[in-house]
Formats: sequence, C-alpha cells, structure tokens
Amino acid sequence: MSATLDRAKLTKLLGMLGSAHDGEVAAAGRAANRLVRNSGLTWHDIVDTGQAVLGHARGFQPDIRTLTLEEAIVFAIDRAGCLNSWEVEFCQSLCIQRRRISPKQIEVLRKIVAKAARERAAA
Repeated sequence: MSATLDRAKLTKLLGMLGSAHDGEVAAAGRAANRLVRNSGLTWHDIVDTGQAVLGHARGFQPDIRTLTLEEAIVFAIDRAGCLNSWEVEFCQSLCIQRRRISPKQIEVLRKIVAKAARERAAA
C-alpha cells in the first residue's frame, strides 16, 4: 500500500456520484473506496481530520493566479459549504468533463475559488 492518495482521481470519482445513472454512481463509489484503501488511508482520515486531505490545510488562502486547474477544482469542492448548489455542481461537472475546459469555464471557476477563499477567511 502506498501512503499517497491520487487526489485528482478521487475528486473525479466523487464528482461522478452526482450522475443520473445508478450504475455509474455505484462504480464510482466502489472505485473511490478502493482508491482510498489502496492509499493506506480510511474515509475517517479523509473526512474527519484537522486538515483537509483532499485540499489544502484549513485557513489556507490560495494565490488564485498560481493554482492549477486541478488544485482550483479541489480547493472549491473541499469548501463546498461556502458555495451554493449550482457552484458545487459546476465544480463537480468539471471533474468528469471529457473535453478541454473552456476559457469561460476557467473564469467561472476562478470566481468560485475567489468566493470560497473570501468566505473561509471571514469565518
């Protein structure tokens, strides 16, 4: 077992849990669970820690200009409590999107990350 977790893959799998196809949801859930277990972690390690395993440490304020697309998506999803349902679904959809993310989508993601960072800083 490896002590590293493929965060990008886990994020994509979790994004698929919103699929309208039950078989896809079940397969994504099983694959996510397998990925977590193979990394040597448990779901408790990921969900209930003082530090976000899927994203950055609590209180982290990103320099939005330097985040990769993957980091920006993970940052936003990890702070879903600061976002409305449309913003969360938008970020999740980017995880499973098969085509290249458009400049317009990047701009929307930038605004979502900025909002999440501002609201976390205010909390």
